[in-house]
Amino acid sequence: MRWVPSVATLRRYSRSAEATPKRLDVRPYLHALLPLSLASLLTGLIQSLGTRWGLFRHYWLIAKLAMNLIAVGVLLLYMQTLAYLASAARGATSADDLHRLRGLSPVVHGGAAVVLLLTALVLSVVKPRGLTGYGQGKIAAVSGGGVGGERYSVLR
Repeated sequence: MRWVPSVATLRRYSRSAEATPKRLDVRPYLHALLPLSLASLLTGLIQSLGTRWGLFRHYWLIAKLAMNLIAVGVLLLYMQTLAYLASAARGATSADDLHRLRGLSPVVHGGAAVVLLLTALVLSVVKPRGLTGYGQGKIAAVSGGGVGGERYSVLR
């Protein structure tokens, strides 16, 4: 959920670049987005290591970690493109220059990020069953061989 406001703002900037290119300045936003995304990754790691869910015990946590790592990687790669598009839009002198800058890339990337975030949200709420091999081994070691019920709450 920590990413949702950032992605919403990114989508707004990508759509408003076509309408008002001279007033658009995304540099402060881009400089804030990277530290916030890394903070999201770090707090997620700390929370998973500090709770009974663990980091590698459940498949849904591994999926969320992978989605977060992919999102941070794409963000790092795409920040240069957004900065270029913003500076080119500010320097445009005619409507033809602006028309050449129009593309679906910012909108598609923003839409994909929203889908990724909603998937992570659903995983966090639903918490599908499924222990990894590591998680089954940890539970078996703590509970003396059985998995389930009250014994699982021993893990913290």
